[in-house]
Amino acid sequence: MVERRVKDFVKGKTVDEKFKSINATLKHFSRRLMSVVVGVVPSSPVYDFVFLPESDGVVLRTIFPVAGKIVKSCIFVANKETKGPAVFVATIDSEEGSISRRFEVKSKPLVFDLDAPIGAGDRLTLRVEEPESVRGIWYAFLYEAELRSMTKKTFVIDQLEKMIEEGLEDASESREG
Repeated sequence: MVERRVKDFVKGKTVDEKFKSINATLKHFSRRLMSVVVGVVPSSPVYDFVFLPESDGVVLRTIFPVAGKIVKSCIFVANKETKGPAVFVATIDSEEGSISRRFEVKSKPLVFDLDAPIGAGDRLTLRVEEPESVRGIWYAFLYEAELRSMTKKTFVIDQLEKMIEEGLEDASESREG
């Protein structure tokens, strides 16, 4: 039975023809194997608007279920009743301890790279000093979960190309409709 498969797979009567057949098959598969697919994993945005902070200045309390890192952040205060910047403190509490960073937000949105590593179960608290002097706080940050905690899917190149084509067709139909 194995012998029959070999005969069907390798075509040709002479040794040269058989080598050409095998070479053609290997070239066919090598083109597929050499295709490179790059997948882009988007960061998860976390954002909100708080009109008034809590009495202790807390604007945000959140917990992270998987390890990762906070990469980009942005804070904007719509209304300040005092001169000078509004001062915020971001605190990450973990099993190893706490890390805090201070940020001064002036009249423009403050955009910065936090690049803070996060462990599963870590808690983030964002607090504003002098909470009575600020109104309308916008905040956002991008969280990147570690790859090992993400869902992984494996596709053959043909399947991936088909999914891309179907996605492009769906996008085209939604623009037309």
